[in-house]
Amino acid sequence: IPLHDLRNEEVSCTLDEHGFKFIRHGQTFEEFGNGELIEKEYIPQVENVILDNVPGAERVFVFDWRVRLPWPSPWLD
Repeated sequence: IPLHDLRNEEVSCTLDEHGFKFIRHGQTFEEFGNGELIEKEYIPQVENVILDNVPGAERVFVFDWRVRLPWPSPWLD
């Protein structure tokens, strides 16, 4: 599958035609080392972004998530 740099062409990608869409939603969440806060604050933000940007979507349910950490991780002591 050929890959191309899509910077500056984000608008030309549509969910219907390409199966994905670029969205700038301005989230400011930074506590990715805190699973409780991820579930309480970040996941609902993601669900709302999807609801707002996928026509016909009535419900979004994130059933699995994980944070990939660099090694060594700044969150693991």
